[in-house]
Amino acid sequence: MNAAPSRRSPSPSRFSYGFLVLLLVGGLVLGDSVNAFAPAFGLAAQPRVSAALDPPSSAEWLAADPITVVAQVSSDTDDVFDWGTDSVGYIPTSNLVRLGRGGSLVARVGFRFDHLNVPQGATILSAELQVKSAAEYHNFMRLRIYGHDVDDSPPFTAASRPSVRLNQITAAGVDWNPPSTWLNQTWYASPDVKRIVQAIINRTGWASDNALTLLVIDNGSSPSEGRNVVAYDLDPGSAAKLVISYIPGATLTPTQTRTPTVTFTPTQITTPTATFKPIQNTTPASTCPP
Repeated sequence: MNAAPSRRSPSPSRFSYGFLVLLLVGGLVLGDSVNAFAPAFGLAAQPRVSAALDPPSSAEWLAADPITVVAQVSSDTDDVFDWGTDSVGYIPTSNLVRLGRGGSLVARVGFRFDHLNVPQGATILSAELQVKSAAEYHNFMRLRIYGHDVDDSPPFTAASRPSVRLNQITAAGVDWNPPSTWLNQTWYASPDVKRIVQAIINRTGWASDNALTLLVIDNGSSPSEGRNVVAYDLDPGSAAKLVISYIPGATLTPTQTRTPTVTFTPTQITTPTATFKPIQNTTPASTCPP
């Protein structure tokens, strides 16, 4: 009777080698696992993979800070009004400028701001007309503001008074309904007129240092519902102002978003030398009699 062949047991060295390979391969994804188990196999802990991001360039996302310009009427012929369509009612110089109505008469007012330092195509963030009250008032004045829609608004004359310039105004207009009470010698601001200013600044013929005129007309006030504001003739420092906040350039286009560069520091993986110990196949002696 033949003896049953002997059954080999798994080689300890083969098992250890296979287990080590699994750990090393898995360590490419889970580096910490390799570091945790490497000392058990006589290996040095591998440094972790790090990613270095390029610092953003100083030119990237460089947005200009808003610039504020305060322009003020600078001549006694740059804050004027007239009472009608003929030159007789034109008031080129006066200590006061009338807004709204004066009895049955309706005032057409012009404020011209020369040497306006705003570049062509700037983005207007805000703009407001400021006037200083010349007395105390309690009424319900209703006004509407337009811009003189030209590249460089010329000085006022009898032939180019506010009533005449109303034939060439911006499409954009802004209603101004002041509070019912105005105090004497107090500054008051209109609603935002940036749409009006933007329309003029966007004209191809506009250039920094040009002149811009705002026209203020009555918009339904009752008779005698008008108010006087300080003119340049009375006090140049209290003449009307135009306050503009803008950013140069038509639009702000951010630079392309940088894609971070990931730098991997490779680590040399030491592959252990597997030592295979051959197993001698011993043919067992037959214990059966021949």
